[in-house]
This record gives sequence, C-alpha cells and structure tokens, in this order.
Amino acid sequence: MGFWSIFLDSLVLLKKQPKLFLPKMAIAFLYGFLMVLVINLLLLVLSLQPSIEAGIAIDPYMLFVILTGCLVVLILLAIVPLLDVLTNAMYPTLVKEFWEKKKILFMDAIKPIKGKLLRLFFSVLFIETILAIPFSLMLSFFYYEKDIAMLAFFTIIFLAFYLVLSAFFYFVYPIAVFDSVFFLKNFSRSFHLSRKKFGKILFASFVPFFVTIANFAIAFLALSSQRIEFWALFFLLRFLVALIQTYHMVLNPSIFLKYKEF
Repeated sequence: MGFWSIFLDSLVLLKKQPKLFLPKMAIAFLYGFLMVLVINLLLLVLSLQPSIEAGIAIDPYMLFVILTGCLVVLILLAIVPLLDVLTNAMYPTLVKEFWEKKKILFMDAIKPIKGKLLRLFFSVLFIETILAIPFSLMLSFFYYEKDIAMLAFFTIIFLAFYLVLSAFFYFVYPIAVFDSVFFLKNFSRSFHLSRKKFGKILFASFVPFFVTIANFAIAFLALSSQRIEFWALFFLLRFLVALIQTYHMVLNPSIFLKYKEF
C-alpha cells in the first residue's frame, strides 16, 4: 500500500462511517466559541489602551466584563482541550477496528484510554507549553515595542517551527494508545518514526494546520469588522476544520498502522 492509497482508504473509511465526523464537529465548534471569546476580549482590551495611556480610569463595569471573560476563557481552556484529547485518543482504536473489519463503537474506543487520559493530556500540554510560553513573551515584547515588522516576522517563524514540530510528534496519539509508553518515550519514538519519512508526514500535517490558522484570521476579521460575509466565512471554515480534522485523525493512525507500507 503506497502513500496515496492510505489517503484514499482513509476517505473510504469516513464514507462508510460518517458518524466519525460527529466528535470532531462538536470540538471544532467549542474551539470556535473559545476563539470568538478570546478575540472579543483582545479587541476590548485594545480599545481601552488609549484611555490607559492617557491615565484615564477604566469603567468598573468594563473591568468586570473583562475579568469575567478571562475567567470563562480559563475554565474553557481547562475543559475543551481535555475533551479534544479524549476525542483524538479514540480514533486510533476506531481506525484499528475498521481495518480489522470489526464493528466501530465509540464506547469501545474509550476503554483502551482509561487510565491514560491524563498522561495523554500532559503529553500534548507539554508540547503546547514549551511553544506557547516563549511565543507569548516575544509577542508581548514586540507588541509593546510597536515593532510590527518583527512581530509579523516572529509569528511566521513560530508558525513554521510549530508545523515542523507537529510533524516530528505526529504519532504521539497512536503510540500512547497502543503502546502505553511513558510520555517522554512517546516523544522519542514518535520523533524516530517521523524522521524516517519526514517529507510525507509533513505533507500530512500541513492541511489541518493551514485551515486552523486561516480560521483564526477570519475570526479576527469577522469580529473587528462585524461584516456578515466574514461571519459566514468563519462558520464555514469551522465546519471545514471539523471535516479536515476528522480526516486527519483517521489518517494519522492509518499511517501508523501501515507505516512500513507508507
């Protein structure tokens, strides 16, 4: 089975089992709500900046709205990624059952990850944290220095680095579900497998990455301009993200299970 055959067979699986779209559809719209909330807060804070710089006191009600919004964001940031990890961790088992011609059941896919969810979550959180902290610090520095050129340049470099890193750790989920290794061993094994076929795996990682970035940009345009066409495009892209992410989560374990033929 060649490179393109696995891509095609993953589409066949989804055609035969369209219910596989449902979990990622729900997660995509939860993330969409979170994105809208974060961008709203960002725009609200930016609107207050001239008053802050002029030394004008902030309206207590506005401060309450911002703090409440931040609290809701923190709660969602604790819940939605955990649900996302749980959903993603189901797909390796679902795909394996398909290849073995077994009946696909969501409840059966949850059983193999019992006791592994926190380890899976911290594995993903570890990667996100080592990227998010330096990125946030550098982004804040260039923003307050009003260095737009460096801000744009650093963002592009970061996104390129993030894409490469996501390709190197492409097999984190199937390894964690099937092999039950310690999370650092999970990273090293994923890196070892991805490095051998990096070009193909980078290609497999690119599409969902690009659509997600485009969706965030459209969300910002929709909220800042309040134009109906941007809102329509945002919700269309959320739907597209759900479709592509589902395909990606089916393709990922398919490549892992058929690695030697890939």
